Amino acid sequence: LLRAMEKTGRTILFSGATVIVGFSTLFMVRMELFISIAIAGILVVLISVWATLSLLPALVRLAGPWLQRFPIFKRDLGEKRQLEQFWLATTHMIMRKPWFFLILALAVIGVVSTPLAHLKFQSITPSQLPKHLEARQGYEALCKSYEPGWFTPTLVLLDRNGGDITAFRKAEEKAIAGLQQDAEVAEARGLSTLWRSIPSNAQGQDFIDLTAELDKHNLILSNDPDHSRSLMFVATRDDPQSYQSRAWVKNLSQRIKSDFFADLPTRIMTGGFLAEVMDVDAVLLRSLLMVIGTSLLINFLIMMVGYRSITIPIQMLVINLLTVVASFGFLVFIFEQGGGMAFGFPQTDG
Repeated sequence: LLRAMEKTGRTILFSGATVIVGFSTLFMVRMELFISIAIAGILVVLISVWATLSLLPALVRLAGPWLQRFPIFKRDLGEKRQLEQFWLATTHMIMRKPWFFLILALAVIGVVSTPLAHLKFQSITPSQLPKHLEARQGYEALCKSYEPGWFTPTLVLLDRNGGDITAFRKAEEKAIAGLQQDAEVAEARGLSTLWRSIPSNAQGQDFIDLTAELDKHNLILSNDPDHSRSLMFVATRDDPQSYQSRAWVKNLSQRIKSDFFADLPTRIMTGGFLAEVMDVDAVLLRSLLMVIGTSLLINFLIMMVGYRSITIPIQMLVINLLTVVASFGFLVFIFEQGGGMAFGFPQTDG
C-alpha cells in the first residue's frame, strides 16, 4: 500500500489539478449556468482527490486480506504471463518502428477528424426525441396542421424611440406585409392581429366579451398604452432549431431596420427561444478560444512543475488536442452526416 501511494499519489494529485483547471476556465464564460457547473465540478474533483488520497488507503488497510477473498474474474499464472507478453511485444514492435506508427496514427486521426470541418450547431428538437415519448408524438401531430415555426415563434420588438407615431405605424404595417412575402416565413402578425386571427367558430361568447373588455383598456393593440412599442410574431416554415431558421433569424433586426425603418429612429430587437439560444451560442463561441488557451497554458505549467520537464507536458497536450478533435469529428460523422443510421443512431442537422 505504501509503495502504491508513493508511485501514484503525485499522479492522482496532478490529474485532479488539471481537471480543476479545466472547470475553472468555465468562469470566463460569465453565465450563471456555466459558473454553477464550474463550482460543482471543482467540488466533486476536490472531494474525489481527498477521498482517494486519504479515505481509500484507510479502507484498504482496514480491509486487509478481505480484498482478495472473493475475486470475480480469476486468472491463472499462465494467462497473466500471456497478457503481459502480448503488451510487451506490442510495445517493442512500436518502439522498433516509431516513425511508421506515428505516421499511421496521425493519418487515422486526420481521416477521423475531417468531418469536423462540417460541424453545425443546433439545439435539441422534439423530432430528435424517442418516438414513444408524448412530446414527440404531439409535435409531429401538430406539424400536420401548423407550420413548425409556430411552436417557438421569433418575437420582434419595435421601439418607436421618440419617432413620429404615424410613420412608425405605417412602417410596422409594411414590415409585417414584407415579412409575409418572405419565402422562409409562414406567418407574420402584430399582437392585435394575432389575437383576432383565432377562428370565429373557436371564439365563443366568452372570448368575444373578453376581447371587448381588453379593447376598452387598450391591452390587445399592437402598441402599448403610450404607443411607444410594438410587438410582432414571426413563425418560420422550417423547424425553429433547424440550420435554415437559424440562418434566417441571424441579423433579422438589422434587415427589418434597413428595409422598413431606415428613416426612423426606431430601435429593433429580436427575442424568443431561438434568438436566446443563438445568443448563448455566440457567447460560448466568443469565450471558447480564451477558455481553451487558458486551460492549456495552466495545465502545461502544472505538468511542467510536476514532471520537471518541458517535452512531456507538450507531448501530453498535443495528444489530448488530437484525440479531442478526432472524437468530435467522429461524432459529426455519426450524427450530422448520418454515418450511424445503420446502427440505429438518428441523423441530426447539427
